[in-house]
This record gives sequence, C-alpha cells and structure tokens, in this order.
Amino acid sequence: MKTKNILFFVIVALTLFSLAYVVNSITPFRGFVMTLPDQVNAQPGDTLVVSGSLMNIGFYWLHNFNLTYSGLPSDFAVNFTPQYWEHLMTIRAWDPVNGTYKVPIPFNITIKIPATASGAYAINVTGQEFQSWKMIGNSSVFVLKVGGNATSVATQGTISISELLVPETIEELQPFNVTFNLVNSGTENQTANISLQAPADWTVTAKQSLQVPANGSAPVVFTIIPTASAGNLAVVLEYPYQQTILNVTKAGPYLIPTTVSAINLPSGLISFAQENTVLTIIIAIVVLILVWYVASTYSFYSKRKKPEEMKKQIETAPKMIETTSQDEAIQPSPSDLQ
Repeated sequence: MKTKNILFFVIVALTLFSLAYVVNSITPFRGFVMTLPDQVNAQPGDTLVVSGSLMNIGFYWLHNFNLTYSGLPSDFAVNFTPQYWEHLMTIRAWDPVNGTYKVPIPFNITIKIPATASGAYAINVTGQEFQSWKMIGNSSVFVLKVGGNATSVATQGTISISELLVPETIEELQPFNVTFNLVNSGTENQTANISLQAPADWTVTAKQSLQVPANGSAPVVFTIIPTASAGNLAVVLEYPYQQTILNVTKAGPYLIPTTVSAINLPSGLISFAQENTVLTIIIAIVVLILVWYVASTYSFYSKRKKPEEMKKQIETAPKMIETTSQDEAIQPSPSDLQ
C-alpha cells in the first residue's frame, strides 16, 4: 500500500501541473501592458499632464510595482500619480456586448517644462515589479515636443503608427500578416526603420527601412510564422527628429496560436493533442496510473477473500473432530455394560 500512496501523490502532482499548464496556455502567469500616447506637445514653461494606463494581463497580481522614466534632462521636474502599487491587480468588468474584459489602471505623469527648453525628447517609461522571481518589467516610449521654431517643427514632423491590424486567430506554423500605417505629420519626406518584436521562436520578416511621404502615410506589412508559443507583438519604430534618433514602441495584442488537425473531427481531440503535446503526455500518464491503481486495488481485495474462507474452514474442522472424539470417549463399550 505504501507504493500506492506514493503513486497517489504523483497523480495529484501531475494533475495540478496539468491544470497550471492549461491556465498558463489561456493567460500568462504574470504580465502587464502599458499604454501611453505616441506624442504630446507643449511650450516652454508649461506644466504638462500625460495620461497613461497599466493593465495586468496575467493570472497573478503583481506586487511591489514601480514606475520610472528616462530621456529627460535633469532640469525637467517629473512626478507620477501614482508611482507605486503594493498590489497591481487584475481587474475585470462585464457588459452585455463584450462580456468579461480586463480593465486598465490609470496613472498620470506631470512634467514641469523649463522656460528655456525646446526640441523633441523621447521619454522612456518603465514599469517593474520587484516581488516575484521573474521580476517582470515592460516599457513604452512617447515623444515630448517642446516649442521651438514652429516652421521647423512643421517641416520635419513626427511619425506615428496607426491602424495596427492583427488576425483574431492564428494557427501554429501557418503564416499570417501584421499590417499598419506610418503617418508623417511633417512637410518633408522622412525615412524610418521598422521592426516587429514577437516571441523568440517565431519567424518574423526582417527589419524594414522605408520612406514616408510628407503629410502622408505608408503601409507596412510583416509576415510571421508562429510556433506553439504564445506572446505579445510590438512594433518598434526608429526615425531621426531634430538631431535625435527617436525610438517608439507600440505594443500589440497577446496572441495564442491554435492548431487545426488534418481530419476535422467535431470533438477536436486531435487538434487538442497537437496543440498541447506536453499536456497530452501528462494526461495519458495520469490515466494509465489511475487504471493500474484501480485494477491492482480490485485484484488485491478479490484475492483476500479466498484465504479468509479457507481459514474459517480450517478453524471449524478441528472443532468437529474434537467433539466427535470426546463423544466417543464418553460412550461406554459393550464390555463395560456387561
């Protein structure tokens, strides 16, 4: 029975691991998305308030979470409201149209701009949690454009990313396209370098360099071949602006590839097995152990019945023999009666 108890705990551990695997395939254990505007404008001496948001997309809350920034000179006064969260929660809401959806948590960045400031600044905002062993971090960049020569600003302009389109469903090893537009707000043509960040084992089109026409836009297409891994997409844009190379990252959706089996079964068991090879193996092992456990337990109890019956017969038999011998000993012989 000791071996069976050990196997029972193994079954429990494998079952819990399987459940954790399923949960993680639906949503990551830990992760968040930060949203900020692509560009904000201000004049020297202004006090600017930039609105952003954080959305916990993970299964667990993030703890001891903090926001920091870089990319501004020391004479800029910057204040976050709030800047620290003891618990960055996963907040959900529901409505009749969208059903259950996750709700972002807002924050503000207040920037006091010096009276002598001018030009463009790429401000990198980083969120970081400090409790889990993974130390989850993520960052986003926005451009702060301060005063200066209005004609020069209008001439050079800035480039932004718009109309980012990603398929709602993707399949493992099946190519799909990510499309978006680069919009040039200036009156001169601009050259930009664009790359797409995806999970490390996905195949993505190489970095592209193209010219965006003045006061116009240019379409961009990236082709991706996903594996079974899930992850976020992000567009990285680099372009020159007032003697500075701006680096802007626009976060995309979290994608979970699926697999369609060659035989279209209604049950979807083949598809499930192909999508979750590790989980399928674990489930098969658990089922085999359970079958063996039930069979061996039934065999053990069925074999125990026969020795008990034989024992009863052995215990009963001597008593009958003993009684018979005693009766014969008590009865007198014919010679004694005479």
